Amino acid sequence: MTHTTGIGPDGSEARRPAAMPPPVPAAGCALLRRRTASVARGEAVLLLGGSRAEPLHALTEDGMRQRRRTLLQMEMLLAHATALPVVKVGWTVGACAPPPGREARAPRQEYESSVAALNLLRALTAAPAPGLRRIHAWNEDHAAASDTGARHEGLLAEIGRSLDFLRAYGLDRSGVGAPPEFFVGHESLLLDYERALTVAEPHPEAGHDVPYATTGHLLWLGESHEPGGDHAGHLSSVHNPVAVRLGPGTCPDTVLAAVDRLDPHRAPGRLTLVAAMGADRVRDLLPAVVEKVRAEGASVCWVSDPVRANTTREEVRDEVRGFVEVHRSSGSHPGGVHVDPAAASGGGPATGGPDRGPALDVAFHFAEACGGARRDPRQEGRRADPRDASVRPGW
Repeated sequence: MTHTTGIGPDGSEARRPAAMPPPVPAAGCALLRRRTASVARGEAVLLLGGSRAEPLHALTEDGMRQRRRTLLQMEMLLAHATALPVVKVGWTVGACAPPPGREARAPRQEYESSVAALNLLRALTAAPAPGLRRIHAWNEDHAAASDTGARHEGLLAEIGRSLDFLRAYGLDRSGVGAPPEFFVGHESLLLDYERALTVAEPHPEAGHDVPYATTGHLLWLGESHEPGGDHAGHLSSVHNPVAVRLGPGTCPDTVLAAVDRLDPHRAPGRLTLVAAMGADRVRDLLPAVVEKVRAEGASVCWVSDPVRANTTREEVRDEVRGFVEVHRSSGSHPGGVHVDPAAASGGGPATGGPDRGPALDVAFHFAEACGGARRDPRQEGRRADPRDASVRPGW
């Protein structure tokens, strides 16, 4: 069998069959770096649709279609509230850590799972996009069926009026426009798999080849992996954007260690920090982290994961509000949200608790928090200009 080589963090070679092309192109990873740089500069928002990969048996066409629909619904809410483009990052099937007591699957099995999911996602993305009116109707249906839907009536009415204005000027999108972008990510768990699918590609600014992990566009550092460990070492060697979750027990020094290891050159958007601190602690813990990261000169994407550390819908809502309040008071950009789309697409309640709000409710909470505390561009510098082709959708 013919083999080609992947790249380890020390520059060593890792063999993979030549018949296993990269699941995602390195150019797509570089494109996401440009998009996350826009988020870090306050010119876009980030919508992360899951961080953990899923087994192949979880892959169904209807399930993925519903998740794509959920992300489109959330995109509308976030875009309207912030008047900024939304960068959507979905999920990768495959590359799962085995359950306790079970043997890990072979890299080829992980690879086949991932490629099957990505091929289906590409096919769904290539289909005509639903119009804005249809997406808005889906959000109205969700609110009507929710026991907390009444609190969203004002926001939905405002979006409806905006769509009326667009239609009056003949600008209502009807599924025709620039080709949609889609990105995927997952938690980097299986180092042999990751290294075998790391490739070197030319970098236009560096003037030489640089390594990209092609198992996904965005890679997460697992919560159990320290900044000084092997997993962080591999992520530090690739040019993909990298995400790190900050839990309620994360201290600022640990965050700074991750910044130094994963973003030593302080490149905007290289690092995404996902705050999952809990409604009762986010206002106390997050400000010090934000200030220390800024003092270190890092320009990161700040994202809220309000589901992970909470147990009730009201707590989820309060953590979103606290996240936005901290960034508004700090003069930083609340860069987006992380959710599990399955929570709003027939997959049951959000992972971790029976009473957690579905993914769409998180988007409603973020939109309402941002809409209630809009930035003044005269005080906070340049805001994304919708006429600027570098920041509008399809950019």
